[in-house]
Amino acid sequence: MKLYFDYPLSERVRNFIRLGQLAQRFHETLESDDKWLHHIAVCTLFELSECASRADLKRDLLHDLERQRIQQNASAEPDQAHLDKLNRAIAELQAANRQSAQSLRENEWLTAFKHKLNIPGSTTAVELPSYHYWLHQDAEAHRRYLEKWSSATLPVQQAVELVLAHLYRHTHTLECGKKRRVPARRAGAKHPSAAHRRGTRTRSGAGGVCQQVFHQHRFFAGKSGKHAQQAQ
Repeated sequence: MKLYFDYPLSERVRNFIRLGQLAQRFHETLESDDKWLHHIAVCTLFELSECASRADLKRDLLHDLERQRIQQNASAEPDQAHLDKLNRAIAELQAANRQSAQSLRENEWLTAFKHKLNIPGSTTAVELPSYHYWLHQDAEAHRRYLEKWSSATLPVQQAVELVLAHLYRHTHTLECGKKRRVPARRAGAKHPSAAHRRGTRTRSGAGGVCQQVFHQHRFFAGKSGKHAQQAQ
């Protein structure tokens, strides 16, 4: 099994990945019928809404989507299905309310719950009996509520999905993970800086240093600059 770790080299891409992972966590917990996973979905909803309401995120998404649309229109054989997705995403993002978290703030019940999250043990039945009642409703009722509360973030979620899919399609993967032996260091010699740059684990042994490279690097470049991701 490969476990991926993202390591973006720009704040713009970091914001995209952050929101993409929050959206993934929200939808995966929402699919379950377990009430405690729905509790996690509610907690994730606040993070998702706050991230999606950032004006700079919307601006960067529109910039990246528009660049993709220009590339498709300039292509000799444009992907019409993808172009339709881009046009729809741009239109919905432009029409979306800039403050997507406002709808949650206007919900007094959710606001009270959010304030309790900062206090350990304050989301129990003793502190929030109304939430305890909601949590014990059936799973379909939970999903209806959560889908309604998260609807304001959907344009941003869909735009991030398109942008990340485009970035991941243009990656160069460098496979790492095999042990290799390097010559022994002389007494007092400095540790090879390359080991630190690659994030390696080292241990001394007879005849040299055995290095275990435990990162896999995936690099992707865009018109606005180079960005990188690390994976295991």
